Amino acid sequence: MAIKRILGENRESFEMPPNESLTQLREYVLQRNNFQFDGQDSLQVEATAMGKHVAPCLAYAFMAGFEEEYIIPKTIIFWMIL
Repeated sequence: MAIKRILGENRESFEMPPNESLTQLREYVLQRNNFQFDGQDSLQVEATAMGKHVAPCLAYAFMAGFEEEYIIPKTIIFWMIL
């Protein structure tokens, strides 16, 4: 997953809290991803509920991985052709 990759690339293995704890915390937050609509509480079972504080972080992590895999290599090839 994107969060594990980012933690592994940007943190030393001895830093506290450990990366595994942060990954478990992410899972805990996503499994309890509730929201309220029209006065009724609901649980989001897929993706992230809009307006949650964790949503921008997850979007950043996803887009960083997407860019590294699909955008940057094609940009380099484009500039090599010119």
